[in-house]
Amino acid sequence: MQTSANSRYLFLMRHAKAANASAYDDDHARPLTEIGLDAARRIGQHWQAIWPLPEWVWCSDAMRTKQTFLELQKGLGAELPVQFDNALYMASTGDMLAMLQRTPAAIERVLMVAHNPGTHHLAHTLASDASLDVHDALNHKYPTGTLSVFRVPNEMAWGDLAPASLTLEALVMPKKI
Repeated sequence: MQTSANSRYLFLMRHAKAANASAYDDDHARPLTEIGLDAARRIGQHWQAIWPLPEWVWCSDAMRTKQTFLELQKGLGAELPVQFDNALYMASTGDMLAMLQRTPAAIERVLMVAHNPGTHHLAHTLASDASLDVHDALNHKYPTGTLSVFRVPNEMAWGDLAPASLTLEALVMPKKI
């Protein structure tokens, strides 16, 4: 896969494996398990060998998404600018899309770290039919720690993101790397 630092990308990531919800009174405070921490670092290591780093990060402010992002950074070996936002905590697909559409115009590569079902639905919504082989995989499960990698057309403004507007280049799952 040939990439360039000048390529435009959208990266969507579901938080990594979190502790069992029944053990916590506050779902927002659930941390990652050791498996989740390791998976997020491995995704970062895999990523840095293939794709350029994001210039902007939208991340839910829930404990498990924050930890996913921080461990991902360790795997990437880089510190990334991040916007932690409570609006992404269990956000709908439409709310997530609206947030992405507010990404500053000068930004070429964006990462969003959030929750299911919104992340899975957004990935499925944005994928065009041109990415059928990978798109097929979206019709199945979207496990914790999954990263969707979309190529964004150079002429497309973030505000123009719409259903079936992006090519899904890769779907990376922790258990498959």
